Amino acid sequence: AQQAAEEVSRVRSALGAIPGMAAVPQAHEQSDPRRMQLAERIATDDIMARVLKMAGRMRRISESSRKVKSLKSVGSVVGVTSGRSLSMMLPSERAMMRSPLFKKRQIMKLVQGQMPQYQMEGTENQGRGPMVLLLDTSGSMGGEPLLWASAVAIACATIAAKARRPFTVITFNRHVGQILRLDKSGELFLINKKHLHKKDGIKGGIGELVLRIASFSAGGGTSFQTPVQCALDLEEGVTKERADLVIVTDGGANETGLSEELLSRL
Repeated sequence: AQQAAEEVSRVRSALGAIPGMAAVPQAHEQSDPRRMQLAERIATDDIMARVLKMAGRMRRISESSRKVKSLKSVGSVVGVTSGRSLSMMLPSERAMMRSPLFKKRQIMKLVQGQMPQYQMEGTENQGRGPMVLLLDTSGSMGGEPLLWASAVAIACATIAAKARRPFTVITFNRHVGQILRLDKSGELFLINKKHLHKKDGIKGGIGELVLRIASFSAGGGTSFQTPVQCALDLEEGVTKERADLVIVTDGGANETGLSEELLSRL
């Protein structure tokens, strides 16, 4: 019983890296088999368990680093500054606005941005647009590099899913492999790499996406020209959205350079 409890704890901890997978759903909501498939893979596949453990750690680090100090966000008072904000005015300055003797002087200070006011500081998340991840699956990525790369891809996918950001993963070696897209609502699609406007729906959402990312294998040479061009074509020509572009690679390529035209597009 103790071993079983430890196994359940280990599987649940790994599933925690994926939004909506840690909590056990009600019996009538367990028709989708992806959660059980993930749990079985984690329980029997040490590599899968390592990938999700690393993905969870990377996601936590990334989420904490994305929260940056912002003077525009509402938080705590950190001092007094000068500006034009009526809502942040000091109480003494607000009281002087009511006095006919000082009202014109107070309006002058407000217009000139010299009104004493509270300085607020808080945290806000950076980056809310779509995310496109190019995942290098060439031969040199075999073994430990692909394991880490898969963890990065899963971490990015879970961050995007949690923030309801469209997420696309494009595998590549010398050519483009698979193109998988998770939209804002959590629906998963397989994009036709020759006709980017065409897509086929895939059941399973984020769970299925994680299973597929963890199952990618390595092989072939490497070229960055084709995958980068594919990513730009997808976002500029199909979705019409400016996306964050992430490239996960060991950097070794047969053809490392990008054309001048592609660099200008980037």
